[in-house]
Amino acid sequence: MREPVKSNFLSHRLRFLRGRAGISVNAREEAITTPIRAAQLLLIGGVVVALAGAGSILGASASVSAHADASRIQFERDVRASSVVRGLDDDTVALLSPDGDSCKVTTWSIAGNAPEKTVRVSSATTAGACTSTTPITRPTGGDMQADQLAAAAFTYENLGHRTLTFDGSGDPHLESGAKPADVADADWNDLRPYSVSLSITSAVKDLTVGSRERVFTGTTAITNLPAADPNLRYVPPTSQIPTPATLRIASIVRSQSTGTAYSGAREGITVTFVGGVCAAQPTTLTLTYAASSPVGLAPVNTVSAMTLTGAAASLDLAGVQNGSSGLVTLTAACGTGSMTTDASANYHQDVPAPGLTAKQGSSAEQYVLTWTAVSSLATSYEPSWSTSFGTDDQMPETTALTATKTFALGTTYGATITFWVTAGVGDDSAKSSPAAITTAWPATPAGANMTYTRTGYNGNYVSGNVKWNFTGTCPAGTTLQASQLENHAGTTSKTYNNAVQYQGPFTNNLTQVNWGPSYALQGYPYGMGLQTRCASPNGLYSPVVQVQSREWITPMAQPGAPVWNAYNIYTYTAPIYWTHSTCNAPSGCSSLAVNYITYCAAGSNLNSNGWMSTDWNGSTYWHNFGFGDYWDTRGTQRNVTYTNAQYNCATPWGYVSPMSPLGGGVTVTVFP
Repeated sequence: MREPVKSNFLSHRLRFLRGRAGISVNAREEAITTPIRAAQLLLIGGVVVALAGAGSILGASASVSAHADASRIQFERDVRASSVVRGLDDDTVALLSPDGDSCKVTTWSIAGNAPEKTVRVSSATTAGACTSTTPITRPTGGDMQADQLAAAAFTYENLGHRTLTFDGSGDPHLESGAKPADVADADWNDLRPYSVSLSITSAVKDLTVGSRERVFTGTTAITNLPAADPNLRYVPPTSQIPTPATLRIASIVRSQSTGTAYSGAREGITVTFVGGVCAAQPTTLTLTYAASSPVGLAPVNTVSAMTLTGAAASLDLAGVQNGSSGLVTLTAACGTGSMTTDASANYHQDVPAPGLTAKQGSSAEQYVLTWTAVSSLATSYEPSWSTSFGTDDQMPETTALTATKTFALGTTYGATITFWVTAGVGDDSAKSSPAAITTAWPATPAGANMTYTRTGYNGNYVSGNVKWNFTGTCPAGTTLQASQLENHAGTTSKTYNNAVQYQGPFTNNLTQVNWGPSYALQGYPYGMGLQTRCASPNGLYSPVVQVQSREWITPMAQPGAPVWNAYNIYTYTAPIYWTHSTCNAPSGCSSLAVNYITYCAAGSNLNSNGWMSTDWNGSTYWHNFGFGDYWDTRGTQRNVTYTNAQYNCATPWGYVSPMSPLGGGVTVTVFP
């Protein structure tokens, strides 16, 4: 509660001021006139305006704060200058002040609906003195003081801190309630507003609470003076020198809204405290930070006026550098001439972790690092790295915010490189989160133009040489490797076996291999796969690319000449060079089975074949191998010759060998 004006204290202060100014008065005159003059001084001095209940305004934008402060100052001046205050409901207040022989009416009004409420101010001049009956009207325009408001209202209190309301006609009404014992009846029942408050709440959502909600409070110059006692020779001073209550710092933390931000951490502090209350007036608070490390930093401070209740309150202070240590001191005073109360605590502002970004440079082996500053103080940075192939190291220390790391040619393909940077301010340090980059391999060159050429090495007729080239090259510093796959072979059942029967080792720059697997047959289809990859010096490899050759057919060698292997049907003996005439053959008409030994390669069979026989009369006959020959000599012994035996071989796939050489001729004796 506000205390009533104390005339003795005012008289004492007036006497002090007169003494300083060299003014002499007698004691009786001084005793009688001091309270009245003090009241006059209060009237002449105007109103005392304070921003009530606002506390610290944290995080408000500069434009919003500046506009609000300008509006507050104008509101306080208009209230201070008024001699009569009249309200219309809770949305309009008329502030009347003398203007020569006229009355100046300054009207503050609230219009519109949330979220488009506005506060405007207008002024007009009315003839005659300012009185409680001076006519007032609701304005229709005026200068904009605030817009986009979710809420706005005027409230009033008299000298006894009793709430006043005004109806639509401007007539005041006192709210009911019990009078406090320390409040004078005149103050409690006064129908004149002593305090006028304008509360506004912005509808803009992205402002901090301190910027969205404001209370402007202006006080008028009215007072209720006790009657002067003419018998008093002086008024004894009854007021002690004002002293704020004891202060205690509850906590000091990094500010979330005040101070320049480095790596997301502001160079400012929020100090929460209790105590420091001044009776019936705001407390002037001075918050100071004096750095002890590093040495040589200038102290920073801020001064604020706050109406404290004893509950915890907070103040923000900018300029507390990241990485510094020092003493925080909070001093409280109750206006000019007050005693002070202070509290202090040591504080260290930690260094935040730098924000690191890593990007690929102008080559696959180059990486460009950038990071954010962590303090306004001198800072050193040490980048470091590690690789997925097992190496790590530090880069040179620097004060710059960037660095470049280049690795050996060809070593980073397929590798993940992880970077960190450690920031140091004095003895403080902080390490960034890791930033990793994996450098992808370019497209792996593939094998192309694979061809098979028979060479017959190691005595294997179908063995040969398979050659190829590539569609491109591996990156500089890496090596192209290739590996053969025996994965395609025709079978005797005229199907394909596509299982990998052999895979060669990956060999650097391999462009050909000798091919001659043990299972390879003449006259069969085959093919070979080729895998390629790029190899880096650190043991990493590109993705493997596989291609398949065109199918080739192994050639067929000329089989050996057939060898006579006939047998006598009568005796089943082979080879035989004699037989009986057909008439005497026990089997009837055939007496000799003409067979030859043939030499078809594995997996092939006898194909075209034949031989020629010539009888004793010179007549010739052609038959295939295995033919049952017969001769009728009619009782006479005869000789028959067999010549021109020849054949070739074929595989199930339809591939045919060359014809064999002619077999040697033989003479067969036919007995009667």
